[in-house]
Formats: sequence, structure tokens, C-alpha cells
Amino acid sequence: RCSDEMVFGITTDANRVEQTSGWANLNLSCTWTYARRDTQTPVLKFGPTAIRTMSAGRCGFQQGDIVTVFVDPSERQVAFYNNGNFVAQNLPDYPLPRGAEGLRMYAMVDYCGDKIRILRFGPGKPYFLQK
Repeated sequence: RCSDEMVFGITTDANRVEQTSGWANLNLSCTWTYARRDTQTPVLKFGPTAIRTMSAGRCGFQQGDIVTVFVDPSERQVAFYNNGNFVAQNLPDYPLPRGAEGLRMYAMVDYCGDKIRILRFGPGKPYFLQK
């Protein structure tokens, strides 16, 4: 359930993310994220680069959608899916930094009553990956 901003992804610097609040989240260069549609947050952000222009099929998620975040640190890859459909990936233009094995999940919500639910966490490929 989301009232306003909601973002999912990964971070290479959990300590920095935990200390950041409000609009400063938009300036983080250590997150690779996918955001809810119709908000001020860029739909995709790969490190310091915000991707604001999206095709109709890649315009962010909405309440009730199932978002999948796939990460392969050895390939420096992050891929996002919405309800089982491939949305985007960071490669080849925005790879994760080398040595990014200490990645953490990233979820940002705006209001105290907003909720996320993790359905599955662990190794494996969620769907056919786009390369």
C-alpha cells in the first residue's frame, strides 16, 4: 500500500542511505532504483543517472503491482520487473561498481502507513533475463 513516493532497488552504501531523508534521496549516487509512477522521483535511477523518459510499458509501478529486483554482482547487473514483465536493466551503460558484493536491498516509502511485502528473497533468476 502506498500513499505517495515508493521506490525499490539496491544500494552500494547502506550507511549513507540510512542517514538520508526527504528530497536528499534523489541525490544519492549509490542507489539503482525503480519507482512508483506519477511521483516526483525518477522512474529509474542507475547510480547518479536519473532516467526520466520512459516508454508506455516502463512508466513505473502502481499500488498492488509485484516488483522484482534481480541483481547479479558478478555481472554488475540490476534488472527490474513489474508483474513478471521486464522493465529495464542497468547494462551496458550503467553497471554496478566493481567489487559491489556488499549490496543491500533498498526500499523507500513516504508515509508511516505505507507498506511493502517481500514475497521471496534469495538466489536464482526470477524470469528470462534481457541481455
